[in-house]
Amino acid sequence: MDLGCVVTDDQRQLVQMWTQRCREQEQALGPDHPDALASRHSLAEAHRTAGYLRRALLLFRQVLSERERVLGPDHPDTLASRHAVADASLDVGDLKRSRELFEQVLSDRERILGPDHPDTLASRHAVAYAYWRGGAVERAVPLAARVLADRERLLGADHPDTLASRNSLAGAYVVRGDLGRARELFEQVRAGREQVLGPHHPETLRVRDNLGVLLIEEGRPEEAKRLLAEVLDERERLLGPDHPDTVISGNGLATASAAAGDPQGRQLLEAAVAASARVLGDQHPDTLAMRHNLARIALADGLFLRARQSLEQVVLAWERALLADHPHALAARNDLAAACERCGDSEKAIALLTALLADSARVLGDDHRLTELFRKNLTNAQRTAAREAEEMKPPVFGYGSGGFSTGHYGGCPF
Repeated sequence: MDLGCVVTDDQRQLVQMWTQRCREQEQALGPDHPDALASRHSLAEAHRTAGYLRRALLLFRQVLSERERVLGPDHPDTLASRHAVADASLDVGDLKRSRELFEQVLSDRERILGPDHPDTLASRHAVAYAYWRGGAVERAVPLAARVLADRERLLGADHPDTLASRNSLAGAYVVRGDLGRARELFEQVRAGREQVLGPHHPETLRVRDNLGVLLIEEGRPEEAKRLLAEVLDERERLLGPDHPDTVISGNGLATASAAAGDPQGRQLLEAAVAASARVLGDQHPDTLAMRHNLARIALADGLFLRARQSLEQVVLAWERALLADHPHALAARNDLAAACERCGDSEKAIALLTALLADSARVLGDDHRLTELFRKNLTNAQRTAAREAEEMKPPVFGYGSGGFSTGHYGGCPF
């Protein structure tokens, strides 16, 4: 298996059970029988649950290919497989491909099943989630709000799918900078999931993790550390230390420790980067966020050249992933400009900030908090560059998001 995860006995048994079921059904019914294909789909889902994300993506792709051949492209089972491939692509950090597939499935389900079918709502929810995960927050918020209203109307306020949509809308509000509305929604989701699913359910732990990350964004890292440590302990016990959800919690705790100024913050982040690269992949957006945070610690510690080199690599990775407009990528470009200025390259810093300000205004809006931060930084850099060399002082640069890059508000079940 591809990720080397330590899984619990229940997860291992689930994979083994579906592996055996697939063999039995293929022997009894043939590999193209719909029931045999359904079992293979369930086997892929079992791998995903256990944290074997790349293996799950491969299996989902295989089932999709077979269902397209056997059932046709518009069969509901085929659409379900295409949706699962999009979901798994999101898991491994392929945000662009995931969004494209979700949009395709949504269009097909609206045409075939109608706008209010539960599967159509699931696809609309997924598109909204993919939008804000990819940084297109102004497209995400109205769509996520629509899905939430539809699910409240059709399923009720406390249905797990409704709670998932409320969680997704809260995450979009965080990316947009509306932390107060995000907190209100996250607290509603936590209360609902604790009541409906129980305090130790993976989805309940997920929203608690989201609340911990929100505390970092709110400038309350000590509170964040306590909450994220609790979630990390639960996930290590329930899922194992190398499950993707556990790694995400480790990332959050390391980020909170660094934001709080803990002496061990750098070591925790280095360990988090290594774990994230091993489990999620070196180019996964969450890994890039952790690498960005490490570079910012180097910048704060006066290691300007090291910070510049690291940030150049992070920015290039976002560009290679075709996500140069993602808010985290914009924040990394801002910090790269700060590193260039501190290395004495004011001309490069001004050029980076000029392009960055234009991109941020285009993507996030002229009055977004990041756009305002970048505008202030550009003004400071221009003023500093205009002084005579003996009078120059380092400009007061604000770091990328007003805090540390905190990865994603994850785990809305689609």
